Amino acid sequence: MIELKIRKCDLLSAAEFLSRRNTWTKKAFARAKDGKITRIANKDAVKFDGLGAIGLAIVRRTGREEFGANEFRYSSSIFNEEYMNAIAEFNDAADSRHEVVILLLLLSYTV
Repeated sequence: MIELKIRKCDLLSAAEFLSRRNTWTKKAFARAKDGKITRIANKDAVKFDGLGAIGLAIVRRTGREEFGANEFRYSSSIFNEEYMNAIAEFNDAADSRHEVVILLLLLSYTV
């Protein structure tokens, strides 16, 4: 059985992935080039929100086929569900910025 725990290395990988501005999105874990919502592990996924980038890091590290809302909710995470919801809300806020979402992930690494 593959452990679903979000590791600190996943936060660093997520921040590194999002460091390219064209890889960040809002209101969805993942989006395809055409802007449509897709699943994190789909080959057409090119943009991710903060949680989607964490999910992508976990998919790449574990070889899982997907890491979505249910996996975030029920994983034995280093963060509780309220904290993960706060990341999503911060990412999707009207005035949030790409650079600040990356900073949030890096600050989360130090917790």
